[in-house]
Amino acid sequence: MAEHKAVETTRPARSGALPAIPYPPGIGLPPGFGGDTNAVGGANPLRQYLAVVQRYWWVIVLTTALAAGFQVYKSRNDRPMFQAASAVRLTDQAASVGGNLMPDYASAFGGYTDPILTQVQVIKSRIIAERVADSLGLQLQSETPGFYMGFFDDIHVAPTAPPSTLEFHFSPSHFLVYSYKDSIIGDYGKPVTISGVTFTMPTSPGFRLATLDVVPRDVAVDQVLGGLSAKPRDMTSVIDISYMSYDPYRAQSVASAVAQVYKDQNAASARQQSHRRRVFIESQLGTTDSLLNIAENRVAAYRQANLALSAQDKYAQEQTALDDLRKRAQTLRDTRASFQGMLGALDRYEHGDSNAIRTLAYVVEPSGNASVNALYNQLTRYQHARDSLTTGEFALTARHPDVRRLDALIGITEPQLHEAVQNQLDVLNGEIAAMDTLSKQRSAQIAELPGVEETQQRLQRDADNIRKMSDLLNDELQQAKIAEAVETGNVQIVDLAQYPAGSISPGRRRKLTYGALMGLLLGIGLTVLIDRLNSTVRRWEDLETVMHVPGLALIPQIAGESSDTWQARVRGTAHRLLPSLVPQRGLVPDEVGSELVMVNDVRSSSAESYRKLMTNLMYSASQPGLRVVVVTSASAGEGKTTTAANLAVAFAQQGRRVVLVDADLRRARVHDVFGLGLEPGLTDILVGNATLEQGTRPSGIAGLSVIPAGTLPPNPLEFLGGERMHDLLGTLRERFDVVLIDTPPVLVTADAALMGVQADGVVLVVRAGKSERIAARHAVEQISHLGGRILGAVLNDPDARTPRYGRYGDYYYGYGYSAPET
Repeated sequence: MAEHKAVETTRPARSGALPAIPYPPGIGLPPGFGGDTNAVGGANPLRQYLAVVQRYWWVIVLTTALAAGFQVYKSRNDRPMFQAASAVRLTDQAASVGGNLMPDYASAFGGYTDPILTQVQVIKSRIIAERVADSLGLQLQSETPGFYMGFFDDIHVAPTAPPSTLEFHFSPSHFLVYSYKDSIIGDYGKPVTISGVTFTMPTSPGFRLATLDVVPRDVAVDQVLGGLSAKPRDMTSVIDISYMSYDPYRAQSVASAVAQVYKDQNAASARQQSHRRRVFIESQLGTTDSLLNIAENRVAAYRQANLALSAQDKYAQEQTALDDLRKRAQTLRDTRASFQGMLGALDRYEHGDSNAIRTLAYVVEPSGNASVNALYNQLTRYQHARDSLTTGEFALTARHPDVRRLDALIGITEPQLHEAVQNQLDVLNGEIAAMDTLSKQRSAQIAELPGVEETQQRLQRDADNIRKMSDLLNDELQQAKIAEAVETGNVQIVDLAQYPAGSISPGRRRKLTYGALMGLLLGIGLTVLIDRLNSTVRRWEDLETVMHVPGLALIPQIAGESSDTWQARVRGTAHRLLPSLVPQRGLVPDEVGSELVMVNDVRSSSAESYRKLMTNLMYSASQPGLRVVVVTSASAGEGKTTTAANLAVAFAQQGRRVVLVDADLRRARVHDVFGLGLEPGLTDILVGNATLEQGTRPSGIAGLSVIPAGTLPPNPLEFLGGERMHDLLGTLRERFDVVLIDTPPVLVTADAALMGVQADGVVLVVRAGKSERIAARHAVEQISHLGGRILGAVLNDPDARTPRYGRYGDYYYGYGYSAPET
């Protein structure tokens, strides 16, 4: 076992009162004890709850069993349920009759909804349930077991029928019906009306008496909705419709009626929709035809007012004329270029270029003007003839008469040709200018044509659109007429419900499971509530948070011993009732010394806990003046005597001289633990009837002596508070290393507080699960108020009430010596 360095403490003077010490100065405790509040207090909350569940497991088992048993009992009393089912198929019968003229209504749903599931919701709608309830007269319900509504035909309940009870009396020939204000005699096979209810009973049902209730219409409708279910079959357009009821006939009739009512409503809705659609299309068609006439009249009037031809034809004609003008202008420009070239050659001749006339014949083509051509031809002949005379082997000179004559002719012809060419150029320029003017006019007219064309096309386009709409409406009208004529809807009945062959399971296994689960949850909640309402000290951290004292040790359950067994409880009750016949625990011979685990079971976790307690006190005892220790408790039955005895043995086993003094002069038990006699003892020493040597008994354990209580006095306080007791404690300090004093509980008498003032320190024993928190806190306050010094507290857990979680819980409960090897 690891040792820890002691921390110095000081003891105040006995004359002064020591105030309450929330956390007394360190007494050499291991980490996690004393001031280390987070060591255990910070335990995992989940493990805390698991510990609570483990501690109160019997509550959980009990609540679970009770809840499951209640569900079993309730299920046994449940009435048998009957279920019947019918089936319908969604199909487009109108399309099969009308062919491709029928519209595709399925596409109207789009991709965001499922048409099949939509129809399932329609089947489960309230309007379907209302029509079924009215058609079957479900407001009339049987209260007689075995008397089904199948005995009646043509049931009809008026909407104004008040809730009432009908009592039937049957006989072989007729029957009597009584209501709250009327009665009637009915014949089998004939309609009967009473209190707003009309029905026919074909034959005698075989009952002598029967009772029927007339419930409100809303109640009957809610009942239909409560037992009705609809589910589509996978990968098909078939929907199964089922209904559950205590009445097998009602289950069959409602399931069949829902299918038939749904089919009829679908057909009626289809007819109504087709009728509304036809009327709407007819009204739209009349309006469209009127708009079409107006649009066509506008096109004709605009065409007549603006163009004889169509705008397109006019545009083509104008464009052709413009092209012709442009071609003619280009021809004139080419001709003008030719004359300009001729005129340029003539100008060069006039400026002294004699070769200009010679080259004129080679560079200028003849024009289309006759005079120009004649002069041009004449000039070129003269120039050719002159060239013939002035060139060659026999060329003539310019002075030759023939050459001079030709020069004269050329000189006369050239001005004439120049004038003629100039005149022709003037004519050509005028014609070109006229052509350009006409081209511009034609282009302007063509530029105006697109606006006219656009207006005409817009009017024509409007007329065409209205015509298309009219054609579409005519097609839609034809489809609407066909759909209205078909009148079938898109629902086909596949199967009608059959009479149920037997009852169905009311879900007993599911109810049992739910009941057990609810019981389990309730039990867990109760355990947590019980744990929260528990006001006793149960956890290690309670010593510091509630009592404000450090914990010295946690003593687990001693093997083979538990005061919480039913045998111990019975014996304790018997001892309180008959103390003379039933001895107190510890007086039975075979139990002598059974509490001394330091002797009987030295390798147990309990013995190790006492060694831990002894070690902690040894650190405190190493300080001067700390040799007398009082071991007490707040209330009786918390294990102070057992703790004091085992602590004394632990000190003795460490080689200390130890004396255990039984100062509980009211219920002395130390002598029983060690198997000693009660006298002589403490009281005998104090009154002088025995010496200290006579009152001090050997315990049979080396180093340990015991001073029993002695003769029990009527007023123990006078003995414990006198001067002789003070002197006796002084003598014991000198003779022994450790003096342990067992006193009565603090809150029962003042003995413990009085002895605590005379001792060097007080160890308070708290029993887990039994010591009340308020009592333990008051005990600490009472001792501290009188000046006693509280060394710490011991958490005694003989019944395993401390939650087994955290470092120290697992340590104390799980640690122990292994068996010695052989």
